[in-house]
Amino acid sequence: MTHDMIDQRISAKRAALRALKEEEAKLREELAALFREKAQVACPIPLGTKIQYKDGNRGVVTRIGFFVDFGHVLEESTDVHWTVEGARIDKGGEAGVREFPPLGPATHTFNGTAFKPKSLGGIWGINEEET
Repeated sequence: MTHDMIDQRISAKRAALRALKEEEAKLREELAALFREKAQVACPIPLGTKIQYKDGNRGVVTRIGFFVDFGHVLEESTDVHWTVEGARIDKGGEAGVREFPPLGPATHTFNGTAFKPKSLGGIWGINEEET
């Protein structure tokens, strides 16, 4: 086999890998869109709702997103959780420019519209009272 023949085979394999990466990126985008749709259906908090988080801070929900454990995205048993995101409410009671971080049942406990961060044990599914 000549160098040119080997180079052609290398080029063909590289092209095939690039095509696979492009297809993977497309499929991941489609999967994210389905995760987002599932989260929006499951989320009990409508857009425009005022919420409380982190030591009495307040915000207004402008987006519903999703949370999936990054390392297990492709596993069938992985849960898809909803999250709410949006604008912080300033001292004047108006929605500001700054945003609050994603809040949801995977990382926070919530009661109605009040969110409280889970402990690390809670995030990992460990009942700290039993340990």
